Amino acid sequence: MHRVANFARRHVLWWLVAVYFVAGLFPQLGLAAREWNLAGRFPGGEQAGISQLLVALLLFIAAASIDLKELRSVGERPWSLLAALVLVWLGPLLVALVTAFGLPICLPTDAANSIALGALLVAAMPVANSSVAWTQHAQGDVPWSLALVVLSIVLCPWITPGLLGAAHGVAGSAQAERIEELVTRFSGGFFMAWVLAPTILGIALRQAFSAARIERLRPAAHLVSIVALLLLNYLNAALAIPQFLRQPSTGVAVAIAGVALAISLVGVFSAWLLGRSAELETPLRTAIAFGLGMKHTGLALSLAGAVLVDQPLAILVVVMATLAQHLVAGALSRQRKVATV
Repeated sequence: MHRVANFARRHVLWWLVAVYFVAGLFPQLGLAAREWNLAGRFPGGEQAGISQLLVALLLFIAAASIDLKELRSVGERPWSLLAALVLVWLGPLLVALVTAFGLPICLPTDAANSIALGALLVAAMPVANSSVAWTQHAQGDVPWSLALVVLSIVLCPWITPGLLGAAHGVAGSAQAERIEELVTRFSGGFFMAWVLAPTILGIALRQAFSAARIERLRPAAHLVSIVALLLLNYLNAALAIPQFLRQPSTGVAVAIAGVALAISLVGVFSAWLLGRSAELETPLRTAIAFGLGMKHTGLALSLAGAVLVDQPLAILVVVMATLAQHLVAGALSRQRKVATV
């Protein structure tokens, strides 16, 4: 199991690329799977489908790997931690704002607004679970990486709706209804059930199990997480990619790729500035770089797939952001390894 999990983790970039090709060529299975839902079983009558289940699974597995005792050392640098949490959202938000005001100059308004909405959705997300695995792989400070994941998820019920709600004048008036629905889903019972509940349950389960048992289950958990991430990307790529290919545009494709890459790079640059100004040790800088450079696009895909069905370019931004941040993380990991040789 260790070998299979390590192989899957080392080649996750290629799996993502393969998933996008499959989604473009054979979207039918993904579109059919999107029709399945738990309608009528969720309080308030809201629909919850396979995307929400996959996100809940990702969050549960990530939380189950967190040992709260490891987070004690993070409190020794409270101001650095506070600065890192601010930068989790500040840098990507600036990219989304530049996108919203700059793209209409060179792209049609509808396309520019849709891309800006996707960028804003990614920017509003907490830190990705996968940043912990990348941090560990690059010999970074794992407790700091865990702290950024946990604290950003805890804070996002207040920060994320505020960022999305403030976007009414940025993403265009035509997007107002969709933004309001995103805010509602992120701040209501839907969010509590599919984000906070699996996170809390995973943390509680981790405290109840022995460290030895958790370690034995870790390879299987990594493998399940990767499969869930790939499935989530396929479900949304199956919706977005075929719609884009019906009217392909080189300018739009370049814009989406550039925005997705910029969101990750601005996070890494912010981490570099923080590490340099606060004179942080290399392992700590590594953890912050992965944390700030990787957004929880799984959660963003779940929201986008539920609310932005008629906005394939917005979904495509989130899909490409997933690939871009793993590319940046891979390059950062190799750079860290070379530096330590």
